[in-house]
This record gives sequence, structure tokens and C-alpha cells, in this order.
Amino acid sequence: MAILALLAVLIFTGDTGGSKSSVAKTKPSVKEEVVENDYTREEILTERTKLLKARITDNYLGSVHAPVLIIEYASLSCGHCATFHNEVLPKIKEQFIDTNKVRFVYRDYPLNAPALRAAQLSQCIDKDKYYGFLGVLFKSQNSWAFNRNYMDILKNIAKIAGIEQAEFTKCVNDKALQEKIIKATKDAGQFLEVESTPTLFINGVKYDGKRNIEEISAYINKVLKGEAL
Repeated sequence: MAILALLAVLIFTGDTGGSKSSVAKTKPSVKEEVVENDYTREEILTERTKLLKARITDNYLGSVHAPVLIIEYASLSCGHCATFHNEVLPKIKEQFIDTNKVRFVYRDYPLNAPALRAAQLSQCIDKDKYYGFLGVLFKSQNSWAFNRNYMDILKNIAKIAGIEQAEFTKCVNDKALQEKIIKATKDAGQFLEVESTPTLFINGVKYDGKRNIEEISAYINKVLKGEAL
């Protein structure tokens, strides 16, 4: 998978990726990957079904009994993702999550090396601080996501969140955690056809509308009424 190969190169060279584009254009289609990896149709459907459900390992906002599940795939270095988290998600939280209508799940789809390191750090934070830490990373994105000294900046952000230097070093050097995030990214591309960020799935359906509160809230209300496809 091209984006993962590129990500590996960026990690080892220390390149930040340079561009603020939120779309990965080099990813082959799911059909091409299925042929390459020899998955059967049944295996594809099984993996897709698993990914479109909340998992025990997911960090989430809202009630487990909420009738609507939103799963977001995003990169912490993606400008459009930052806009969604800084401006739109708080309104979704107020209108739907806090009223027990929506359960929200965030999953990483890192587009460059800084985003991968930031994703690793988010997995090392206490679960009750997870979404607060994501918020800090998105709000401070311009300071670290495209800076060649991003590791030093992330270290300072992590320290404010309670991650001391020894824990920071252990977390960002955790190869198993890194491979877990990369595999999850590959699976999202392979089985869900995620190829740009942010990508939203609402009750198992890929949301293709605009990512503003007006259109998203209208769509959620249709889902609640059973009117959405």
C-alpha cells in the first residue's frame, strides 16, 4: 500500500511530509489490494463489518446505548480534520453526544510521520484524557505537524498532559504500537476504502456530505428518524 510505504520512509528519514493536503492520492483501490492479498469476498465483508462497529479497544464519546454511531478516520496532521475537531465536533457533542443520541469514535489514519508519532502519544495517555489530548493536538497542529523539530514540540505538549520524558521516549519508540496503528490504517484503506481525511461513517454508511454542523446534524436527524440510506 503506497501510503504506508511512504509513511515508513518518512519515519526513517524524519521527513514531516511537507504538504498540508488531507488526501492520500497514491493509494491503490480496494479491488487492486484484494487481488494482491487474495482475500475472498466473504473475508472482505467480515472485516468491513468488524471495522464498522465500535470495538472494545476504541476510545469513545457518548453512551454505548446511543442509536447513532459515528466513526471518524482522521490524521492529526490534517488541516480539514483540525477544523472538524475544533469547530464542528463540539457542536455535535452539544447537540447529539451529550443528549445520548450519538456515540462518537475516533480512529487514527496518519498521513505523515508527525501524525503517526502524535497518534502513538494519544494511545499512551490516560483514557479519560484521550479526547482532551486530541483536542490539544488539533488546536496546536500548526506548531508541530509540519515542523522538522516536531518531536521536541510533541515532547513539550506531552509533558503538559502529564507524560514525562522517560514515558514519552518509551511511547514513541514502541514498535508494536507503531505497527498496530499502521496496520489499522492499512485495514481502513483496504476494507473501508478510506483514502482521505477526515472520513466519517455514520451507522455503517460512509458520509459523503459537507463536514459542517448544518449538513451533518441534518443527516444525523434523518438517521434518527430512519430516513437516511
